[in-house]
Amino acid sequence: MKRLSKILAAVVAVALVLALAVPALADGTITILNPGEHTYKAYKIFSVSGTGDNLTYTVADPWKTAIKNALAAGDIEGLEIIENDVVELSNFSAADFAAWAKGHIPAGADPISFDANFKTASITDGYYLVVTDPVGDRASLCTVLGNDVAVQNKDDMPFDKVVVDNGSEAKESDVQVGDTLNFEIHGKVPALDADQESYFYLVTDRLTEGLTLTAGSVTVNIRDTSVIPPNDTPVTLTVVTDPNAILTGNQIRYITDTNGRLCGFDLSLDMMDKDLTDAGDAIVISYTATVNENAVSVVSENFATLDYGDENHQSHKESMTKHYTSSIVIDKYETGSPESKVEGAGFILYRMNGTTKEYYSVNASTGVVSWVASEDDATEVTTDKEGAAVFAGLADGTYYLHESTVPDGYVGLTEDIEVVIDGSDSTTVGLTDSQVFIALNEVVRVENTPGSLLPSTGGMGTYLFYIVGGVLVVAALAAIVVSSRKRSSNN
Repeated sequence: MKRLSKILAAVVAVALVLALAVPALADGTITILNPGEHTYKAYKIFSVSGTGDNLTYTVADPWKTAIKNALAAGDIEGLEIIENDVVELSNFSAADFAAWAKGHIPAGADPISFDANFKTASITDGYYLVVTDPVGDRASLCTVLGNDVAVQNKDDMPFDKVVVDNGSEAKESDVQVGDTLNFEIHGKVPALDADQESYFYLVTDRLTEGLTLTAGSVTVNIRDTSVIPPNDTPVTLTVVTDPNAILTGNQIRYITDTNGRLCGFDLSLDMMDKDLTDAGDAIVISYTATVNENAVSVVSENFATLDYGDENHQSHKESMTKHYTSSIVIDKYETGSPESKVEGAGFILYRMNGTTKEYYSVNASTGVVSWVASEDDATEVTTDKEGAAVFAGLADGTYYLHESTVPDGYVGLTEDIEVVIDGSDSTTVGLTDSQVFIALNEVVRVENTPGSLLPSTGGMGTYLFYIVGGVLVVAALAAIVVSSRKRSSNN
């Protein structure tokens, strides 16, 4: 008779169960970790007795009959029921057995219900099947031998991509061209079955054309959050260059687009490395990316995906962050005639940093936006024949337009124009591309009055009219006087 020490601490067949078999005399408990919205039941398949390596498993009806019938039909293998209903194992697979057991719970098998805290009360020693109620895709096996056993819900596999800014995490952000974003992908080390032979954990991250991944910036840490402060263990990644290679172990492959832009990566982690990973520890993947000129007036949706599991069950998750830049579009036209556009008007843009003005400056070749202290170093944009000019690649905020060049024949603005940008509207509307484009462009309509200012001191101006008028008035008075004298003489 072969003792069943191999299945002590067996856990998570299909659902990644953590089970520890610690010899003791008292009954134990089963606890569901992160149960979610599910309810659970447990079924005792085998009884267990003994201590240490000297354990004996026995089976009774209705499971005994169900197992014998399944063995006869070839539905299961790896175990045998011998004298005195003792169970003997040979190349037993807990995963295969759990997959069969959850679908063939025999009539008359008594379920053990979990209380509100997802603990069973006074569980007798034995080998248990844990399933959701009603029975779904998830099933777990564990041995209870006077100990407390933790069963992890396989659906409890967090995966989230965020941007970290000064310690704060965000899923959505406004940016300007040239900004550097700090990304993190958060996951968790799964609890594996004691006889688990393989497990894959593959992360894929792709950046839209408005972001460029910083070369060599990807790092991975396994974070133990049970201590304060959390303790990080770095993972050494091997770079793979073969685009067709299947990643295994701790490996990374960087991805470039047709223009040579570094646009993402594929990354695999070795969850079978017990020296590196402990079930429940956090996985933190970090990297940086730069906002480039292709991010002007667009919403960038950047996805990361996770594929994980074993030969029996595979799962997929994804997470996304959103980033957007906006632009100020100037529409310059003649007062009273919106269709008459004004060409050649120059503008500079500034913002206030406290009481200090900062002026918009853009690199003509890269589109990178910076803010300079001197107006002389500011970028001036000039309206074209359609009366249009653009300040691109802006984050949300309050800005001011100053007309720095006034076209000939027009009167310049006497006050600067305040412009408030809030591109977040475009991310909540969810409209067509053209409508999103409009939402990300703050259109400022600027009137320009034809003509020139009337001169003041130093020129003839209206004084000429006054002089001529005065001369005419004097001439008229003289004529009246002469006429009156003639009338008097005649009389």
